[in-house]
Amino acid sequence: HLSVMQSESENFRNSGQTEHADTIEKLGQDMHAIIDHQLRLSRLKTRTSADFLSSPLRSSVLKVVNALERTPQGNALDWQVDIDASINVDIDSSDLIELLGILLENAANWSNSEVKIFAEANDKTITLNVVDNGPGLTSAQTAQLGKRGVRLDQQGTGTGIGLSIANEIVAMNHGKISFHSEKGAGLHVKVTLPISSVQI
Repeated sequence: HLSVMQSESENFRNSGQTEHADTIEKLGQDMHAIIDHQLRLSRLKTRTSADFLSSPLRSSVLKVVNALERTPQGNALDWQVDIDASINVDIDSSDLIELLGILLENAANWSNSEVKIFAEANDKTITLNVVDNGPGLTSAQTAQLGKRGVRLDQQGTGTGIGLSIANEIVAMNHGKISFHSEKGAGLHVKVTLPISSVQI
């Protein structure tokens, strides 16, 4: 139980055993993230094909970029956004913000100097592109992206479920996500989602 773990952590910390306290706190944070993940999946699964949604893509991207620009990593980057303001996608706004948060934070963590975000539309779908100029990945590493528990930044923190959540958000909203990279050439993420048929 998370409250019991928190109490145990406080007991260890109060007795000077900070390493044990840190370990328990980290485990509790990981469990909390996984529980949040499962709750999100259960909510996404209740959506039916009759639930037509509409979320503005450009303003959602800018909202996340503005938040990341307040972080040390994000503030040091050149964010280039090229998305038509008229594009709306068929996805819940909170799901879109979470999806963008995962993808853009990942780009910010890896990029050397810039992140390009642009969209390509056709009659029924929109493809969002997020491109960083970081160190890139091998083909074997790229193939592992989006799998539960895989965290390629071994110096970082977290549960390794970020990109797997992105995968599931996209899949449950009738979309597709793909990762493309070469060593020294950064990472290019493509997300295809249905264009909204709802007029707002």
